[in-house]
Amino acid sequence: MIVSSVAALSQRETPLQRNTRKFNDIVSKGDKISLSDLALQVSKKGYSIEPKTLNKGEAASGGGIMDIFPTGSESPFRIELWGER
Repeated sequence: MIVSSVAALSQRETPLQRNTRKFNDIVSKGDKISLSDLALQVSKKGYSIEPKTLNKGEAASGGGIMDIFPTGSESPFRIELWGER
């Protein structure tokens, strides 16, 4: 059994799909971008760059990875850049 509101059932995309779509203009699979350029783009989107990603609206980078915690998400997600180690 699924219990949901009519508004939730009428949504065409999930929160994860919305968050992914928001970042497609920053980086897409196969793009070549440096970690510093990615951090700059994420910062321009309004994210606070922090040592660790603990709260919504924060991002953190290091060792070829960037963790981003969108405001509409229950948890952060990770972007791993190859060749940035």
